[in-house]
Amino acid sequence: MEKDTTFNGSENTKYFTRKSGQLMYGKLDFLHAAFGIVPQNLNNYESTADSPAFDINDVGDRIFLINYFLRPEFYLKNGEKANGSRKAKRIHEETFLNMPMQAPIKSEQEKIAKTLNSLNNTIQLHERKYEELTIIKQALLQKLFPKKDEIKPEVRYENFSDAWEQRKLGEVVNLRGRIGFRGYKQTDLVDKGQGAISFSPADIDEFGNVLNCNNKYISWAKYDESPEIQIAQGDILFTKTASIGKIGYITKLREKATINPQIALITPLKNENGYFIFLSLRLDQFTKKVRNIIGGSSVPTLSQEKLKLLTFMYPDTSEQKEIGDFFKQLDSLIALHQCKLEKLKQLKKFLLQNMFI
Repeated sequence: MEKDTTFNGSENTKYFTRKSGQLMYGKLDFLHAAFGIVPQNLNNYESTADSPAFDINDVGDRIFLINYFLRPEFYLKNGEKANGSRKAKRIHEETFLNMPMQAPIKSEQEKIAKTLNSLNNTIQLHERKYEELTIIKQALLQKLFPKKDEIKPEVRYENFSDAWEQRKLGEVVNLRGRIGFRGYKQTDLVDKGQGAISFSPADIDEFGNVLNCNNKYISWAKYDESPEIQIAQGDILFTKTASIGKIGYITKLREKATINPQIALITPLKNENGYFIFLSLRLDQFTKKVRNIIGGSSVPTLSQEKLKLLTFMYPDTSEQKEIGDFFKQLDSLIALHQCKLEKLKQLKKFLLQNMFI
């Protein structure tokens, strides 16, 4: 909040008024890229001497400067000059002001700043859209699936009114794993192009996407040895060891693939909607059942037999399809914004590496 008084204390705990447009940095967090420009709505707010502020003269452009300082090439290299104890290393004002930097004339700074500012605005727009869609999805999941101990969801599609049933997972899917002699050794791993992908928990992100990059590969001989765990589009991957409960859905399969021993491969039975089942397994109600079984083991493991016995709420196949198809489209839209966001961030990284010296 805005203040008009200064409190007594050490030099580092006194408060000083800051003005909009000033450049600030954190003495103690220099190595964590603690730089910023004071916005208009924080004009006349205060900070301690550990967050000094500077006016920018006519030679520099504030947007150019902040992007220059936020590069790891600047703050990590110059952060080595910090002094003080291990827990309280500071970059003092004099040290900061004497750090060497290379900058073009003001007009070129402004052009660079305009480009980066426009890109930042586009990134923020996609971040907002992405966040809004994920919030909408969570709200809809709560409405379109029954709450705990309920047999009907709060919101239904037209022409659906029957109660949902509790079903065991093993009743609606085929579940297989890489067990026994079908496991593989380090010598079975090969380079890309010499075998099939072997998906692991590391290939599943927090949203249930199965990533087709930086994968491990096993030999064709090992892949062909276990046809029952060769992956098809629409399959579900369920982590049963270590990162238990991490679940992925195979939307697109660009290469032949199988699973590693930590994964259970789930294939919905005919007429079952795989995406509905995938969503059900990611709900808190189901993941809590998984956690209750594994307890606090240091290396938690869930057997396939126990996984088959876990239950979830289940409507008729027509309602499954309505719900599954809707969320599949919504997740595709979310993934589109996520992909655009990642590409924009990569573009910004490229520009920062090539527009500055």
